[in-house]
Amino acid sequence: MTRGTFVLITNDRVFISIQFNGDMYFWEPGHGNDAMATIRNIRKPEDFEVAILEFNRMHHDYDLDEDKAIEAVVKLDGNEIDIAGNRWLRWTDYTFYKNASDKDIVLHCEDEDVSLRPYCSMALCYGKPDYKNIPEKYWRNYPEQVEAPEDPRPQTPRLIQKTEYRRLFIIRKDLQMSPGKLASQVAHCAEAYWLHIIRSWEVGQIGMSRTTRIGDYRFTGDLDGGIYENYLNGTITKTICEARNKNHLLKAKEKAVEMGLKEGADFGLIRDLCLTELEPEDEDGRTTTGIWFRPLPDDVAHEISRKYQLYK
Repeated sequence: MTRGTFVLITNDRVFISIQFNGDMYFWEPGHGNDAMATIRNIRKPEDFEVAILEFNRMHHDYDLDEDKAIEAVVKLDGNEIDIAGNRWLRWTDYTFYKNASDKDIVLHCEDEDVSLRPYCSMALCYGKPDYKNIPEKYWRNYPEQVEAPEDPRPQTPRLIQKTEYRRLFIIRKDLQMSPGKLASQVAHCAEAYWLHIIRSWEVGQIGMSRTTRIGDYRFTGDLDGGIYENYLNGTITKTICEARNKNHLLKAKEKAVEMGLKEGADFGLIRDLCLTELEPEDEDGRTTTGIWFRPLPDDVAHEISRKYQLYK
């Protein structure tokens, strides 16, 4: 069995997880890539423990109590770690490191010293770099360019400038869609932005569901702070307006481009496949039915929608 251990380095301590036995390598069907995804965004020991328990749940399902995910905690003096002389770190097939400190950490391996930069991750094999069995991006500092992360969780006290955000959807009225068809086009508008966001994130497979037998995935990515604070943590307001026809609808696109919004990221057209009640209008056999916008500040949304009536 191929073993694996997680290591979190803070400014004054080194946290070493329990050892996982089985499939901890990087090639399929191993869990190495998922292990690196697990530790990439960890900043604090409490996050580390939660991540280890989740990794166990998805891949190994050991009978672990919440306080049993950490095997050892070692005091860190200075910025050097002797891997060759540490039994937890030397005698395991793969070790997945995250430097959550604000200083460069020197890892003294068997044949060479390796520097792990702040907020970066790295994988070693039997306590040393393995340029054959570990993907190149992981035996160097990963990611290559990184800045000190801001902790996104609420702090106390917290000063946030609140601005109302809303989603804007504009749907063609001249198509005379049935209530069901209309509802489906609005649903496409609602989904489109989030599909764009999810597909832009880094994805790694993290296990097989015991119920569906379908692989599960973990996504890592960024979300605009204004959208998180003012939309997802706000009233989640949506406005649905009507366009008289296709030309009237496309005026909203022109306005969005004029305001500096980017098609495909900030807004997009809904083009129906015409498999049910609509007749194709375009050469590719589709019909343009509506336009969606990402969550926007109220004044921006109103500037786009001011020449459109609410859908009735």
